[in-house]
Amino acid sequence: MKKTFDCVKMKQEIQQQLLEKMRDMTPEEQRQFTEDTILSNPKLARFWKPPKPGMERVGNLPRRTG
Repeated sequence: MKKTFDCVKMKQEIQQQLLEKMRDMTPEEQRQFTEDTILSNPKLARFWKPPKPGMERVGNLPRRTG
């Protein structure tokens, strides 16, 4: 059976396009770009939940103990 659609190839192409768009952005600009992109799409915006205060960056995550 011949494939007419390659999902992995499409994902890689989209990811490459996004990396090129965000290449010269600061981390904050990248975060804002991603959030704006999600919120501009009604299907994705339904699932968007803003981060909890103080948890915007991975560096702010609490350390595991034990």
